[in-house]
Amino acid sequence: MTNLRAALTAEFLGTMILIVLGDGVVGSAVLLEKQGGWVVITTGWALAVTLGVYVSGRVSGGHLNPAVTLALAVRRGFPWERVAPYCAAQLAGAFVGAVIVYVDYFEAFGAFETAQNISRGAMEAGKLAGAAAGGAGVFATYPVFDSLPHNFFSEFLGTLMLVLVVFALTDSRNQSTGSNLTPLLVGFTVWSIGLSLGGLTGYAINPARDLGPRIASAVLGWGPAVFTSHDSYFWVPIIAPLAGGVVGGALYDLAIGRFLNMKPPPSGMYERFSDRARKVMQLTNQEAQRLNHEFIGTEHILLGLVKEGAGTAATVLKNLNIDLSMIRLEVEKIVQGGPDMLLPGRLPLTPSAKNAIEYSMEGARNLNHNYVGTEHLLLGLLREQEGVARHVLTNLGLKLEVVREEMLKLLGHGKELS
Repeated sequence: MTNLRAALTAEFLGTMILIVLGDGVVGSAVLLEKQGGWVVITTGWALAVTLGVYVSGRVSGGHLNPAVTLALAVRRGFPWERVAPYCAAQLAGAFVGAVIVYVDYFEAFGAFETAQNISRGAMEAGKLAGAAAGGAGVFATYPVFDSLPHNFFSEFLGTLMLVLVVFALTDSRNQSTGSNLTPLLVGFTVWSIGLSLGGLTGYAINPARDLGPRIASAVLGWGPAVFTSHDSYFWVPIIAPLAGGVVGGALYDLAIGRFLNMKPPPSGMYERFSDRARKVMQLTNQEAQRLNHEFIGTEHILLGLVKEGAGTAATVLKNLNIDLSMIRLEVEKIVQGGPDMLLPGRLPLTPSAKNAIEYSMEGARNLNHNYVGTEHLLLGLLREQEGVARHVLTNLGLKLEVVREEMLKLLGHGKELS
């Protein structure tokens, strides 16, 4: 599963960058008393998110946040079996990022504790003693007030806003920003949330961002107090963001997504498609509608290829001992059906589906074919690393090189691909 390893590496690295720069700006403001206070902290976190997503986005999608990963699994068909590995990579990256910040600010922590007369990990009245939770506040969040319900709501609301806006920014049917601007606008979203809502709890809005550094601070000397301080607050920035993210995604889909115009793909996109390939795309649209999805993803194209059943792609799969019925079962096991709603007309393509079709066109050109057939669509699905379809086919033991070899074998036998 090379692709999964690459995605997990990207999530680890992106989250590590997020924490190094995010906790780093808190360390600068708290330990070194740099000017600017909350505005500087929120700006630093916004830039940290932006850069982390830019670094990891192309390989893993740049989630960097279990709340985002969970929301995408619930609302956007992200493979459920990848949720736990993604969250683990994010948590590990956050832990390592926090350790790096501690090493960098080691002398500053010592000077801060001396100046504040703080004994690391000491508790007073049920809270870590000293300013910024005795320095532990550089790593994790601790609320200003002791009202657990209100603190839970604040984290829930902040994450709801984050995921709602992220869904809007990444919805190709909305006012699409383009992939190169999306990380920047996600950073602006985090900046706005921090300025407007973050002061009450420190706006974790990300379970990995809070738990990973919190564990690191426990290891680095603050001990179990980081979990018992503030009435054992530690679980709130884990559970509240997970709930808020799912609700934010659902709110976008129900309040905005289902009312957007269903823009078809560009009219010239299918001009070079063979009759069978065109039929596959019609079946693809039907499969997405059958699952009550508002979009066409690579998984729907794969289902269309399976449903068509007689094209070269289906022949190649059968020749490679791939049971077409197993593909359907695997896809439907991973992709959840959406809410019941009327989805008329041709649905929009996800970025991954567009990439797969572009790859299929490129593959046809590389083979000197003047058409795009079902076999090229299959190759395109295998090349698109972020698509559900590739994940399904890889799970079934299919590799790009093997499919290509089988296609060339058919060509060598004089069969016209379609």
